[in-house]
This record gives sequence, structure tokens and C-alpha cells, in this order.
Amino acid sequence: MNNNSWIARILADDPATKIFATKTAQKIILQVYIQPGSANTEIVGRHDTRLKIKVAAPPIEEKANKVLCAFLAQEFDVPKGNVCISKGNLSRNKTIEIIFKIK
Repeated sequence: MNNNSWIARILADDPATKIFATKTAQKIILQVYIQPGSANTEIVGRHDTRLKIKVAAPPIEEKANKVLCAFLAQEFDVPKGNVCISKGNLSRNKTIEIIFKIK
């Protein structure tokens, strides 16, 4: 499954994504497991109860976190400032909040 199909399933509130994604009108909260130091940044599937994302950056000086947030902002089509790590800044297990524009 490619990045776009995972994003589409999350946005469509697919029941299979509820184990790692909580969606409201204003935001999505994702439980992710990251694998830093990969060749590409991509969503690769589930890892236990989290969405596994490979990140093409080392886990040094928060480089992997910055690449992760930029990647998710691009995939969800939101500004980079609307994606933040709310838990797990120094861990592979992270909670990510993605804020959507409120109209």
C-alpha cells in the first residue's frame, strides 16, 4: 500500500485505521512508530498498534523528527506548522497531531 492510500484511508475514517488514528473535525492524532536512517521517507504499514513510517534522516539533533513532520505536512496537505509531535520526541513511538484549517 502506498502513502496516498494510507492517507486516504485515514481521512475517510476507515475502521481499520482507528487503531492508530483518531480523527475530529479540526485534527488527526496519529500513533506512529518511526524507523530513522532509511533510504526513503515513506509509510510502510502497521507496526503493532501504530502506523510505521520510515524516515530518510538520522535520529541526531531531531533531524528525523523534522523530516517526519515535513513529510506528514506534505502528505496531509497542511502547513508544516500544523504538524507537531505531542509525545515521544526522543522515542521511536510518537504521537503526532495534525491540525486542519478551521473555516
